Amino acid sequence: SISTIGRSMEPTCRAAGDLLVVDRFTHRFWGVNRGQVVIAISKQNADNRVCKRVIGLAGDQVVIPAEHSMSRNEEVFEVPRGHVWLEGDNKPVRWAF
Repeated sequence: SISTIGRSMEPTCRAAGDLLVVDRFTHRFWGVNRGQVVIAISKQNADNRVCKRVIGLAGDQVVIPAEHSMSRNEEVFEVPRGHVWLEGDNKPVRWAF
C-alpha cells in the first residue's frame, strides 16, 4: 500500500491521507486499460511513485490543447509501443508546469 501526497488525483484521491492498496499482478494477466488508476515510477525521481489515470494506450494519439502546451501550440503525441499516457484527474493541477 502507499499513501497519497499531492493534488493531481483529486477528487478521486485526497491530497494527503488516502491509503491505496496496490495490486502488482493483475496487469500481467489482463494488461492495462484506459480509465484505470495505476501507480507508476515518477519521471522526475525514480525513487518516487505517482498515482495517475491511464488516458492513452500504445498507438493512441493524445492531443494537448494550445493553452496547456509549453509551446502554446496544440500538440499531438503518439503513445509509443510499450508505454501508456498517464494524467491526473485534477485538471487545473495536472496542466500546471
